[in-house]
Amino acid sequence: MPVHRTAFGTGVLAMVLLTGCVAYPPPKVIMANEVTRIEIRRDTRAARPHTHPATFAPETMRALLSGMRIQVQTDRFMGVVNGWSERHPVFTAADLAAIAGPLADALTQAAPNDIVTFYRRVSDGSAGLAFITGGVFVQDGLAYVVMANFWSLPVDAMVPAVPSYMIDPIDQPLLTLGRKFYRLSHAQEQADVHLPEWQERHPGDKTLVVNLALLHPESKPVVPRTSSEPRSKP
Repeated sequence: MPVHRTAFGTGVLAMVLLTGCVAYPPPKVIMANEVTRIEIRRDTRAARPHTHPATFAPETMRALLSGMRIQVQTDRFMGVVNGWSERHPVFTAADLAAIAGPLADALTQAAPNDIVTFYRRVSDGSAGLAFITGGVFVQDGLAYVVMANFWSLPVDAMVPAVPSYMIDPIDQPLLTLGRKFYRLSHAQEQADVHLPEWQERHPGDKTLVVNLALLHPESKPVVPRTSSEPRSKP
């Protein structure tokens, strides 16, 4: 079944143009192919200027991404709460090979009002087509990784009993498809920062904050995801 971009996005764009709102510059594409896209975008949710440009050693970026862990809860509608999934790595070895280098490169080019976004199209026999998307910015020595989608399906954007289109978030990598609740952590617990007060406009439950000074290169390889691990509906 083909994936269509929602008409909602077109309507929002028309409203912006009609109301005379300031138009943001188009994203700068750092890397793009049929399954992966890395861009520098204006961070419209930034609460303050970021510490950009930021320089990452390749091993630091890999340690940041390879250590990310996630638990997913997919339904709180009408008071029904499903339990959290098990804790799993966010990125596989293939994901890291595709995005770690371009993300590090993009952050060296990002301006203080930018965020670097990532889009990864993934699939397997059980989940079919799915998406891993989000963004990264640096603030005062802390790396903020915003996870918008983790193995989210195009159909997740559809509301029951409401006619709509399935969405490919390639143009909106920070848009979460459907009702998703994440619990993020890092394998290097000493580097996992829990801020006493959340001041960012990015959702706190979908943002992992890591102290780069306490982050060390991983000595263990990333374990590939298996068919028993959670997809979009753990």
